[in-house]
Amino acid sequence: MCEREPLQAQRKAKLTGAVAHDLNDLLSGIIGMTQILLRDLPEEAAELRRVADLALQAAQRGTTLAQQLLAFSRVPATELLETGAETAADIRIGGGQEAEEVISTTKDQTQR
Repeated sequence: MCEREPLQAQRKAKLTGAVAHDLNDLLSGIIGMTQILLRDLPEEAAELRRVADLALQAAQRGTTLAQQLLAFSRVPATELLETGAETAADIRIGGGQEAEEVISTTKDQTQR
């Protein structure tokens, strides 16, 4: 194992965590504004409500993805190196659930 590998893994994890936090911040604003929009739209605006609801669902799925990225960023660099993991799909995250399954589920929901 090269001496640089642990440092590179730590940098990747730190960057992943920073991106996850930024993504979560952006999505929080989108979710909040969409909820306000849904609250204030009249019932007669069914098509607009449907579109706003779809936007809310997509933002909520994005929040799930941000949480998965954050979980990946917290895995110790040595564990990533020992397992040869380079992506969230290569590691196990909270609750023993395979990250790959969670991510593929999120992708499936996004493609609907």
